[in-house]
Amino acid sequence: MSTKSILLLIFVYSLFQINFTTTTPKNQTINAVLGDVSFVDEFGRLPNDGDSETLRITTHLKYVTSLLESADVSHLSTSQLKNRQHLISLLKTYTEENPFPINYDYLNERRPTFIDKHGNICAVGYLVQQTAGQGAAKAINTEFKYEYLMEMESELLDGWLAESGLTKKEAAMIQPAYGPSETVENNIRTDYLVSSIGLAFLQVAGTSYSLSDKYSAKSGVYFSTFSSGLASTSIILGLYNLNRYESTKQSCCFSETTVVNEHKRNFSIANIAFGSASLAFNVYRGLKLNKKRKEQRFSFIPSVTYQPGIEEPIPTANLHIRF
Repeated sequence: MSTKSILLLIFVYSLFQINFTTTTPKNQTINAVLGDVSFVDEFGRLPNDGDSETLRITTHLKYVTSLLESADVSHLSTSQLKNRQHLISLLKTYTEENPFPINYDYLNERRPTFIDKHGNICAVGYLVQQTAGQGAAKAINTEFKYEYLMEMESELLDGWLAESGLTKKEAAMIQPAYGPSETVENNIRTDYLVSSIGLAFLQVAGTSYSLSDKYSAKSGVYFSTFSSGLASTSIILGLYNLNRYESTKQSCCFSETTVVNEHKRNFSIANIAFGSASLAFNVYRGLKLNKKRKEQRFSFIPSVTYQPGIEEPIPTANLHIRF
């Protein structure tokens, strides 16, 4: 393989590394006060891209519910205690049954979403709605749709909290930060990129060797067979990664969409196309060289012999067999 070809492959690799790296999200924790402690407590690890939005939200809400139930409430009045217990009961219902809102305006960032455009309401919003009415929930949403609860300066909210039996911090602990409606993962994984380029490099090298006059037909067949195997691997790799992305997920309480990874899909199509072309060429080349090799195994070389007493040479042919 020439130096220019190697440099070209390195350049292509660098190009993909620059263009197809995902942007680091600004915020991915489920709650501004507790972070992802609920998930760690339940599963012993931090959440990752493979964990669904619904799982993260319900895990958080169940964890907060247990904190609220175990908190010291000796300072509360009878009415506050009653209201608190009612809110905890409502929170359990919300966790199991209510559709969660979707953050439509902050891509790649989790944000509290009081009420989304479809009317799906957040956990705190649901508690307000069920106890103070839909009007109160809408009024808070109008001013503080994407605000963190600790940053909300609302007399309406403060008045509700005073009677609820919850502190503002406890309400903030309940408030989830919801994921975006579209998760853009328009990137090509490094392992997929490197393996694809490596396979392409070896295919080009094997094909080049099979075309070279420096090697026998037998060696050319081996190189073509080797390149055909690599080409088949490229096709399989491309097909495997062609549509490996998460599409819209529907559940009883959440809808999540991941945008089609156009770059990865196009790269996979290129893998399949290159592999198919390489496979077709190397199969053809291998068959042609194999036929040539068979012809070379049995060859008749013209020669002449002289018989005693006969002046004129007698034309003959010698059979040569190559192994």
